[in-house]
Amino acid sequence: MSFIDEIRDTAKAALDLGSEKADEIIEKGKTKLKIYKLRSKLKEAYAYLGLRVYIKTKKGENVEDAIAMQIEEIDALRTSLSELKEQADLLKYYEKCKNCGAFNDKDDEFCLSCGATLKPFHKTAYSVKFDEDKQEK
Repeated sequence: MSFIDEIRDTAKAALDLGSEKADEIIEKGKTKLKIYKLRSKLKEAYAYLGLRVYIKTKKGENVEDAIAMQIEEIDALRTSLSELKEQADLLKYYEKCKNCGAFNDKDDEFCLSCGATLKPFHKTAYSVKFDEDKQEK
């Protein structure tokens, strides 16, 4: 392998790594945005619950049905928010496989679910020494 080929391979590996990190940052950002939007919807649902109870009480109407409907919506929003927070935590500590979508430890080289490579191969001192030994023979 020539010096130019090594430079090209190193540059490609660096670009691949940069691309993976950018994808990871984008995914984290999307998840945070979804969490923010859900929190806003949840605040609106709480406010709307209070408004409905106030208006119905003021009119002397039964508020139990209105409360039950609003509580169902709030519970659904809270469940979605919990799931998104869990996903955000996974993204902090785990790496998502681009091949199958499974979560793996950040230190894993290969996906434990499908075996796909999670990190670009970087030559280590051992592999460089091995290449040199092969060329000498």
